[in-house]
Amino acid sequence: STMMNETHESISNVPEESDGQGRLQRLCNEMISGGAERTTRLDFHIYHGVFRDDESFLPLLLEALRAATMDSPIEAVRLHSGVLYFLSPNQVGTLLEHLAYLPRLKVLAMSFGNEGFHFDATHVAKFLQRAQSIEKLSMGPIVTLSETSLQLLTEALHQHPTLQSIHFLNLTTSASLAATSLWQRRNTAMFNPQGGGLTPLLQALATVPNLQRVQLASHGSTGLLSQDEFVAPALHHLVATSSKLDSLILQSLGLNNATVAKLAEALETTSSNDTHLTYIDLEGNPQITEDGYERLVNTLVTGHNDRLTYLDLDWNNQGKSLQLEATAKLYLRLNRVGRHRFLRRDSTPEDHLRVLEKCLQEPPRMQLDLLFVLLRLKPSMVRDGL
Repeated sequence: STMMNETHESISNVPEESDGQGRLQRLCNEMISGGAERTTRLDFHIYHGVFRDDESFLPLLLEALRAATMDSPIEAVRLHSGVLYFLSPNQVGTLLEHLAYLPRLKVLAMSFGNEGFHFDATHVAKFLQRAQSIEKLSMGPIVTLSETSLQLLTEALHQHPTLQSIHFLNLTTSASLAATSLWQRRNTAMFNPQGGGLTPLLQALATVPNLQRVQLASHGSTGLLSQDEFVAPALHHLVATSSKLDSLILQSLGLNNATVAKLAEALETTSSNDTHLTYIDLEGNPQITEDGYERLVNTLVTGHNDRLTYLDLDWNNQGKSLQLEATAKLYLRLNRVGRHRFLRRDSTPEDHLRVLEKCLQEPPRMQLDLLFVLLRLKPSMVRDGL
């Protein structure tokens, strides 16, 4: 990064009468080649001054990206808000599409843009179609889904060979998608795109073979991806079939108790050996009430879900909700210390001791509660001795 910064400073300060165009082209080529140090990370925050001061920089950069060879070492690209401030949404979209020309690109992260910066999902879809080495994609700016872009995005996601982690932090829908019934009428062999957006996204994500982390969040209170009868089974299918999924974050998407019930059902019917899901965050969904909380907490108490170590809901700090939150925290701690190892049929005395030792590493006020529950779940430990 230091080397890149020095290069940027020397280029941006070139006098008008010098060969500024040629130097900018050499800078672009050096960025794509990783520079003299063959760095694998390209951080566009360093170059925000060039984007601001020279309109010819972006076309030259796009040209350099199109000419990228298999020798380009760049594996990670980050675009910060300082860069997004100087580019229009279409320019950012075009840059995103061209970054897919980097043959070894594994990580692309885009920071939040300025308020009101709307970014069409078509650009993301075109990037995914071409970027066949990408593993982690994180989109901070507002990404707008229209009828066309939603279909393109789901098609690009379908069975993507390398994608492991996807984060859309500010999803919103166009007015036409929110109002249309087109998605209720369409039906393809790839997916059943019912609903206003969330259903086809979940269905497409369920086909990604290496998917580990999903984060979908709406922008403000836009009514994004409003609930319909198809969302709950789509979420059930995602959790039940994505054996590598370890993190599921669905924030401010209008989820309700019916959706949570299907999620709990998937957690109950999926064997501990067939799931890696340890982290669930459903914050910002006020339609999930105490009934929904109780349905999820019961999956922890009954032992059907002994892998989950983090569960975040909009707990109401009063009454039954307060009790449910305390119960959830206790059983989540049990999972963290290794309840599945402690209770499995082929567990050994050494397994038992390791779990009990972990219990004693927890805060003192929790130790007795954890030990009590474990011994209650496996009373033979008391009868037969450790």
